Amino acid sequence: MPYRVIQLAALAVIGLLASPNKLDAGETFPHSAVAVSTGWALEREKEKDEESFSLGLEYEYRATELWGVGIAAEWLSDDDMVRNASLVGLFSLHPIGGLRVFGGPGVEFTDKKDKFLFRAGAGYEFHIAEHWFIAPEGFIDLIETGERTYVFAFALGYTF
Repeated sequence: MPYRVIQLAALAVIGLLASPNKLDAGETFPHSAVAVSTGWALEREKEKDEESFSLGLEYEYRATELWGVGIAAEWLSDDDMVRNASLVGLFSLHPIGGLRVFGGPGVEFTDKKDKFLFRAGAGYEFHIAEHWFIAPEGFIDLIETGERTYVFAFALGYTF
């Protein structure tokens, strides 16, 4: 099942990168951003807590300077964890400066059963070069079975 996530994410990123996206006259922000993230995840279950290494890939299209929509894929490295991968559709709000607040529905893919989740989080983008940024971010996945996964990560992104 994680292979479906990888295939969908790869196709989405390739399709979005292949489409032209030039700034129109008067626009002051790039519409697209792609980022890769790495971090630490903690899954809280009723019986125990489990930690894991997290690796993510995300694309966001900003329709305006305030609002954006996107897709995020995440993989966890620990085989002992119930959760292997997730795919989430995100709605983002950029209220001030580099602050980003986001949330949206998604699916958690496991070996046993795919589960619905809702993700909510926030991060801050620090621009380090003309199109490049780093962003510490944190989010929580609320999973239909009552489990919660907390992720704290650093993303490296490119805007275009």
